[in-house]
Amino acid sequence: MHKIAFIHCLIMLLFGGLYSNCMAQQVQFKNEQGQTITIKQGDQISLFYNGYLGQKQYSNVDFLYGTDSSVFVGNSTKSFNEKASDYLLMRGLQKKEILFKDIIAFRRISIGRKVLKSTLNLLAISGFAYVLSELAVKEKLNYGQTLLYSIAGGIGITSIINITLPENPKYKMSAGWRVQTINK
Repeated sequence: MHKIAFIHCLIMLLFGGLYSNCMAQQVQFKNEQGQTITIKQGDQISLFYNGYLGQKQYSNVDFLYGTDSSVFVGNSTKSFNEKASDYLLMRGLQKKEILFKDIIAFRRISIGRKVLKSTLNLLAISGFAYVLSELAVKEKLNYGQTLLYSIAGGIGITSIINITLPENPKYKMSAGWRVQTINK
């Protein structure tokens, strides 16, 4: 009996994996020089685009999937609270459609880049906290001095990491970039 249940679970996982691979779509940006940037599910995309009233908008969210004429971006994580999830979905905060023709500029932010940025933030802040605690003991800094040093250090660390790993859109569509959806 356990073998049959195990085989059924294995078959369902196999077909589920095949189904999700068939449904996963990627968006590919190509320029005239032959450079391609492929955005797949799990990547974050930074977009500057024309909104539905013609206003310029900026969005830095997860790529969900693409169609033949648009990309769907939004929150790819599922909420544990069903009411909150329904509220966000009704307000259009979990998923947004952006037409290819409305995209002005873009940047792909891979999972590796997000992990690197988070790791650098954690290491830099941990190191700064250690140095600050040693400095506070040696120099006998009061609470106000320690607070000012920590604020200045936090702003400095965040600024340096944001300068080295920016998330603003880099590639402009006016420079010859074209968008297409590829089924994978």
